[in-house]
Amino acid sequence: MNKKLPIPRPDRASFLKHKRETNRQILLPIILSSLVMAALFVLVAYTTFTPAGDVARWAAISTIWIVIPLMVLLLVTLAVLAAMVYGMQRLLKITPNYSGLAQEYVLMFTAKIQQYAVEITERVIRFRAWVDTIQAFLKRD
Repeated sequence: MNKKLPIPRPDRASFLKHKRETNRQILLPIILSSLVMAALFVLVAYTTFTPAGDVARWAAISTIWIVIPLMVLLLVTLAVLAAMVYGMQRLLKITPNYSGLAQEYVLMFTAKIQQYAVEITERVIRFRAWVDTIQAFLKRD
């Protein structure tokens, strides 16, 4: 009574190709790089801790290998910042006329918006005062 149903195994060509690619492109590089790293670890440990080993030299080599990725990252960051500064310099050469014109339009729009806001609030305040006066007149009875 306790029979398990068979798990369907897709045997389509695309699935089999995907499985081969997974093994070849993912598992194999991970396994090989792990083996290389383990071999390097064993080599470094053996050469460092033998009686003729030089711990200071291997510490310096390790520090270099730690610093190299940081230097590459900082070099990329420096290149991006230099490109941004160069781009802003080129942009500022082109835009002085247009930026002054845009600033004048923004100031004009700001003045109009402030004027309309004052008019609207004054009308609302006057209407509210009128409503309060009517309510006070009706409550007086």
